[in-house]
Amino acid sequence: MARNDSRILATPGDNTIALALLTLAAALPLFVFGEKISGNQGFGFDGFIFGPMAADFYGALREISQYRLQRLLPSAILYHLHLAIGGPFTSQDIVTGYVLLNVTALVAGSFVWGRIADNLGMSQPAKWLGGIALIANFASLKMLSYNPVLMDGIAFLLGLLVLHSWLRGRTLLLHALSIITIFAWQTAWIYCVPLLIFRRQERTAGGEEHRIAAVAAGALSAILFVGVLLVKPAAGATPVVLTEPYTAFKVLIACTWLALGVRELVQVFPWRNLVQDFHRTLLDSGATVLTVAAIVLILKTAPNAPNEYPMSFARQLPYLLARAFDRPGVFALCLVIYFGPVAYLALWRWRSVSRLAATMGPGMPIFLGMSLVMTLNSESRHLVFVFPFVVALTIKVMDARPITPASVLLFLALSLALSRVWLTIGNPPGEAYFMNFGPWWGLKLYCINLLLAIGTAVVATLIFR
Repeated sequence: MARNDSRILATPGDNTIALALLTLAAALPLFVFGEKISGNQGFGFDGFIFGPMAADFYGALREISQYRLQRLLPSAILYHLHLAIGGPFTSQDIVTGYVLLNVTALVAGSFVWGRIADNLGMSQPAKWLGGIALIANFASLKMLSYNPVLMDGIAFLLGLLVLHSWLRGRTLLLHALSIITIFAWQTAWIYCVPLLIFRRQERTAGGEEHRIAAVAAGALSAILFVGVLLVKPAAGATPVVLTEPYTAFKVLIACTWLALGVRELVQVFPWRNLVQDFHRTLLDSGATVLTVAAIVLILKTAPNAPNEYPMSFARQLPYLLARAFDRPGVFALCLVIYFGPVAYLALWRWRSVSRLAATMGPGMPIFLGMSLVMTLNSESRHLVFVFPFVVALTIKVMDARPITPASVLLFLALSLALSRVWLTIGNPPGEAYFMNFGPWWGLKLYCINLLLAIGTAVVATLIFR
């Protein structure tokens, strides 16, 4: 009875604006007055290539490369805002513009999250829990504040907008957003494809299960993973290396992670929906082909610059997957370290998350499967676009049981502690910065993060046991 009463009190839209205002109050002073990376005039490691485009946007278009094309959106926004305001536009002004864009992305993202929570029928404690999971982590609070000239804030907001549009069935907007993503985040449009083909559906949980197919798919995914590594021996995955005991152990962990995750998704995959909704899926597939064709044509307008980061995802994939065996389970640890305790909750409740995704039709399980493959890349910031999807499904699953205000407050404390928002990184950035990105972990950082992840898992389990 108490559970039902709390549901009745949770009217749609409650606390959505309050959550956005609280995000603004927390992020604005931190982002404006907090420490910043000083290298390359404040543009940091990547921003020195695309950040200056904001000063001469149309001049930069004449010499656009594919790398810069896929980071064009913030420069376009800042340049035209500068035209409206007038005055000088120095490097510091561009950095400040990115700072304010990131704050805007977090605040707008909090508001969109409130709408998503309402659409999914979450209780008010769950809505707050999800808002905390999205904002109170290293990715949102510290990374965007310390190294602001990045695409991460824009990608975070686009992920929330895509999720909201898909849940609401706004097909035209979803196609438009998919095209917009290519100007901010390299892989986002690829994740959008299954959502464009398969609309959200309302199905009850349970029903068909395909255990044999699930086991076979899990095993096949592990075999393909090793196969990709063997195809690209330059990544260090030669047959001789893979048979070394320590490396074989690391590969075994990665294969187990992938096989078990895929198994859960395939076991409850709604195959019958593919037949029942064949005609609508066929029409949506045709529209998706047109959208993808438009995206490919846009991308082909800009060449790859030899002195910039290669933009071919097919070329990058083996290299990114090879990071899975830098250290045993490094990819899983980095997810918790970078995105906070909600990453552990998603792992803990992955079976229920998979079942919930299956009730929404084929699109969401396919989306999760693609995301699962990319978790093997231990530079977890590459998952910032898909992060809101995982949070939404995980929090909805957690909401199946009563979430108390005390649990929300304890989760907030745990999230803030793990976010290291209180930690001074310094210039040039050292261990306090690189401890958040798996490819740069030595044995010391690996052991520290292993202890942090285990401690986070224990505390989170006690909070939601």
